[in-house]
Amino acid sequence: MNLNDYFRQLVERTEQTPEERRAQEDGATAPDTLARVDFQLADYHRDRPTVLRSTVNGDVLDKTADIADHLNDLLVVRTEVMVELEKTDLHRRTVLFLARSLLVGTQHYLDERREPPIPSRLLADVLKQERIARVMTPVEVGRSWRVIFGVESKRRRFDRAEDALFHALSLLEDNDALLERGLDFYQHLLELPKRKVRRGGLSRKEADRARWELLERLDGKA
Repeated sequence: MNLNDYFRQLVERTEQTPEERRAQEDGATAPDTLARVDFQLADYHRDRPTVLRSTVNGDVLDKTADIADHLNDLLVVRTEVMVELEKTDLHRRTVLFLARSLLVGTQHYLDERREPPIPSRLLADVLKQERIARVMTPVEVGRSWRVIFGVESKRRRFDRAEDALFHALSLLEDNDALLERGLDFYQHLLELPKRKVRRGGLSRKEADRARWELLERLDGKA
C-alpha cells in the first residue's frame, strides 16, 4: 500500500465531524481530502488555537471534570507541536497524518475516561511504533523527533527533550545544527540551579555527561 492509498483509507474510515460540516457550509474549501480530516488544522490553528477543542468529542468529559480541566493544557501543547511540525520541510500529508494521530490518540484516552498523555508524548509513542516505517521515512521521523526536542525543552521537560534529541541525532545524517542546539541545551541546564534541573527529570551530572558526548560527536566530524 502506498502513502496516498493509506491516507485515502484513513479518510474514508473517518466520519465528517459537525465542525467540518460547518466549515464547509461557511464556504471553507479544502485543498484536498486530507485537509478535511482535522478541520483544516494545518491552515487554521495558528490564529485560533482554541479551535483544536472542536476536534475532540467533549461529550465524554461530562463525568470526568478532572480531565476536562486538564484538556486546555493538552490542547495548548498540541498546538505547539503542530506549529513546529509545520515549520519543518515535512510533506504536508505527513504533517496531517501526525496531526490525526494526536487527535485519535487523545480521543482514545478520553473515550476510556483516562487522562491523555501530553501530546508531545503521544507523538513520541507514535514515532516509536514499527508501523510508522510504512508511512514515514527515517529522515521524516528524525525531523519529527527534532520537533519534540524543541517542544519538550521549551516546556522544561528535560528528560523527554534529551530522549527526543538523541533519537533525532541517530536518524539525521546532516545534524551539525542539531548538535549545536543540543550543546546549547545542556549548557543551559548546567547554568540552572540543581533543583530546577532535577524537576525536569535530569541531574546536572547527566547533563554534563551528555554535553561531553555531543562535543565528541562534533569533534569527530571535524
